[in-house]
Amino acid sequence: MATTGKFNGDSVLIYVGGTSGVASSGDPIAHSIDATLSVSQDLPDATTKDSSQWVEHIKGNKSWEISGSGLVAYDSSFNLEYVMEQLINAATVFVRFGSNEAGDTEWTGNVSVSSSSFSAPQNSAAGYDFTFTGNGALTQVIIT
Repeated sequence: MATTGKFNGDSVLIYVGGTSGVASSGDPIAHSIDATLSVSQDLPDATTKDSSQWVEHIKGNKSWEISGSGLVAYDSSFNLEYVMEQLINAATVFVRFGSNEAGDTEWTGNVSVSSSSFSAPQNSAAGYDFTFTGNGALTQVIIT
């Protein structure tokens, strides 16, 4: 059943692999702390002398990315090591971004790992950050 009302962000995860729109499909990024989906569109200037001094634009290219962070645990399958491996090997990865709850909306598509970092502060948990950059269309579907 779809999530109703306001909900806790803990239920939204980034899943790698799996099938678009299918609950319990793919593997969640391990020990994640946060996840962000960003979508943008270029708006090239189309202002002319006939624009009466008002800026006009046309719709250009769209792009998207998913970023997140987590805690490092070498005994987890889809963690820092997995993200770094995909970056080093220039792999394309299918991702799902959503709650994994039937009836909810999720966003899916192919990504490349565009950046990742590993931090190990003194007397604190070791962590990592990553950015997945969309490669092609972002698809919005309802989870079944």
